[in-house]
Amino acid sequence: MDNFGFEFNRTSQPEFSDFMNQKIYEKILWDKIKLLENPALNPNAKPDKKKKDDDLADDDDKDSKTMENIKDGKEKNPTPGKKRTIKVLVIVQEPYIYKKSGAWTGIVYDIWKGIKIELAKKYEFKETFIKTLNYTRQIRKVESGEYDIALTSLTTNARRSKMVNFTRPIFINQQSILTSKEQSYAEYLWKIGVNLFLPPLVLLAVVGFALGCILYYIEPKRGFKEATFGTVASMFGEMGGVVENSSLGVTGMIIVFIIMTISFYFTIFLQAATVEKLIEFKEANEITVDNLHTKKLLYAKGSGMGRAFKRLGANVKGVEIEDIKELKQKFLDERPKWDGIAVSFMDAYAAQDENFSINKTNFGLNEEAIAVRIGENRLLKDIDVAITKLQDTYEIRKYYNQYFGDEYDFMGIL
Repeated sequence: MDNFGFEFNRTSQPEFSDFMNQKIYEKILWDKIKLLENPALNPNAKPDKKKKDDDLADDDDKDSKTMENIKDGKEKNPTPGKKRTIKVLVIVQEPYIYKKSGAWTGIVYDIWKGIKIELAKKYEFKETFIKTLNYTRQIRKVESGEYDIALTSLTTNARRSKMVNFTRPIFINQQSILTSKEQSYAEYLWKIGVNLFLPPLVLLAVVGFALGCILYYIEPKRGFKEATFGTVASMFGEMGGVVENSSLGVTGMIIVFIIMTISFYFTIFLQAATVEKLIEFKEANEITVDNLHTKKLLYAKGSGMGRAFKRLGANVKGVEIEDIKELKQKFLDERPKWDGIAVSFMDAYAAQDENFSINKTNFGLNEEAIAVRIGENRLLKDIDVAITKLQDTYEIRKYYNQYFGDEYDFMGIL
């Protein structure tokens, strides 16, 4: 009898042979049990659930729950000769997607219409329109499988890429700040006069009057009014009143010389200080990369702008709103608490009015794309090919030019 390579003599040692066979079988059994219990060695064993990834938590959408595991969506094979229906969540926000004269339009929706034409033979698109600025919350609906696509100008980043797949970029967008327009010329001059010119004017008048009193004491023949007024005038560059009518006495000449020296340097200092303060005053009103850390900005929660400007050092606060108009109104109601509104360039361009304008500084560029549910690889590939065709024929550049002019149409070329 073959016992795993061992031969036992039952006639001579029956008890020993049975004992050895039992031990060998027992060892094989325990080895098999250990194999089945080891997930790394057993391909059929179920893996343990992963812990929640804290990196998936989005500061712009603290109310939404993070999925423990991101699972690929199940891609359905379309029946031959039958189009597949794709559920599209269309996020309404001007200038990307909005209604005009009863029809949907906007730069993103115009591009989307071109994509639908390219994919018309394979897919039918069921569109659901929703107006919001909380893009992150809508991306989660695609992540959960409620929709296959989220359509708007979505900024791609690492956190969102864990939730959905992004198509190739449709265009480039810029991080901008919407600020209240500059004051009128009269208001500007009043502000400059009170804050810049008034303090040195008072100082020169006081110093000139004091020196005039000393000059009158030394040369009383000048008269009090002539001595004081002439000295004050010399502080502003007109020294004739001090030099004229001098008695040419030694003490009087020394006082006149001191007054002329002080007035000369005061005039130079005042000119230099005025130019310097005007520059500082102008820079203080503008928001730049260098002074951004001193500014307070509002942004729409879920738009992605809060995280972007926080990285640049700005003090930001997110507001749960559905439209930029609400954000602008909050800014005006709480003025001067806020210095600006953090938005993308396209949002700022469309939101300009009599109260708001776009800050000229470029705070960075973002790739904008369409979100597709993870696992929809065939659909993602088809959309990418359609976008590439629109890029190669400069159709997207034409749309960009139509909405924002040829000054910015370079951002539509990829």
